[in-house]
Amino acid sequence: MNLTILSGVVSKPKSVATAKSHRTSFTLTTSMEKVYNGKSTTYRDNHTVVVWGPAAEVLGTKLQDGSLVLVMGELHYRKFKPEGEPERWITEVVVPTSGKVEIVGGCDQATESDEIPL
Repeated sequence: MNLTILSGVVSKPKSVATAKSHRTSFTLTTSMEKVYNGKSTTYRDNHTVVVWGPAAEVLGTKLQDGSLVLVMGELHYRKFKPEGEPERWITEVVVPTSGKVEIVGGCDQATESDEIPL
């Protein structure tokens, strides 16, 4: 079973592709505070989240930078070759129709909790 659950803040502008592909993606930042040798340090990780289908269009209108979201999806690895650059591998959290994206807060349009229907 491939299940990834993330909670974090949307930290980069989302990109919504054409209506034909019904795809949106955004970067989710998670933070974790760790203590090493008595010093507290905050680590931040960025995750690319990709949503397909009708939910992508809804997210395109509701998500804003700073929105706090809960994501349930699958971890995917893929490679691509940008023009004129070497081949690269990327990791994404892909939200299938059985997944979930919930806006928990930090967004003007989301009052308490907006669950995006997939």
